[in-house]
Amino acid sequence: MGINPINEEGETFRANLWSWRPIHYLCEYLNMKHNLNFDMSRWGYNDGCGLNAKECMKMADKLEKHIKDHPFLKSDDDRMYVCLGMWIDTNTNQSIRPQGISVQYPNGTILYSSVVTKAGDLVVPAHSVTLAHLKRFISFLKVCGGFKIF
Repeated sequence: MGINPINEEGETFRANLWSWRPIHYLCEYLNMKHNLNFDMSRWGYNDGCGLNAKECMKMADKLEKHIKDHPFLKSDDDRMYVCLGMWIDTNTNQSIRPQGISVQYPNGTILYSSVVTKAGDLVVPAHSVTLAHLKRFISFLKVCGGFKIF
């Protein structure tokens, strides 16, 4: 929820757990990479943590710069996946746990496409976010006046 939104777009940003975790991971990565020192330790909970207005603008800037020239995020439908131990079989759209895949793609690995398991199945990590949703988050950050996660 936006703390001091300047328009309707800054009132709320919605993301389910499947898309929020990749957004959270990307923000944490940029926080560390750019030494922003934002406290994101409680971003996985709905207890009111977030960023103030100034921090939101900095994060929006870092996210924009990160995706601007990204080689795998060009179209709004392009996806960023985060490996967190759950996988989806692209043929059946069912959740699976392929044997041995967590060794090749450990938790926290970022992917931009599907992978083939040893059994020959085409799978993607269950947690993903589209470029369009990332852009929506950036827009929210710019106009929310700070936010709290509820």
